[in-house]
Amino acid sequence: MLKGQIISGDFSKIAMRVKSNQNVEIGELVVIENNDQKFILQVFDLIYSSQISQQNLEMVAGMNLEEGNFNIMDEKLRNYQLALLKPILNVSSNTRMCKKLPDFFSKVRSINKDDLTFIVKPNNPFFLGKLRSGSKLLAYSYQLLASLAFAGTRLELSLRMITFSIFITSSSNDETVEKSIFLMSSMRVAISI
Repeated sequence: MLKGQIISGDFSKIAMRVKSNQNVEIGELVVIENNDQKFILQVFDLIYSSQISQQNLEMVAGMNLEEGNFNIMDEKLRNYQLALLKPILNVSSNTRMCKKLPDFFSKVRSINKDDLTFIVKPNNPFFLGKLRSGSKLLAYSYQLLASLAFAGTRLELSLRMITFSIFITSSSNDETVEKSIFLMSSMRVAISI
């Protein structure tokens, strides 16, 4: 499902104009496809934007408040939301942390299970929960290799858990607990202490 289109930004924040009939949430995962590779990005901020000057917006709001209903022509084209995205992964023949920008003016779509086929279930898995995209649970269970989940020093475990921020949920005593985890830990990042 088409969510929007890239219109500006830099590596720390890529701006996407949100399509008028789409809802985008903080934490939502989205995908850009460029040629033979995919970019997985995460929404981290939402902003109102308009092609109408701030002074005219204030005047229209005042007329609406004081004199009743006042409409703006082409409201869907002139007033819109921007979503700020951070690049997370670059998926091609080999998957790696993203270190480049997707093409300018790229179309952005929702993530689906087919975009996550590079993640494999390890032998002897330790179940952590379901992958989240915004407030939605994806039909994807996330597991770590059990020997990696509990091996190493405290610093290694902490770094392994915070290196990559994707939200999951897991059940603990009938409560839903949100955790930020290291999605790529099954690939084992070598950290020496």
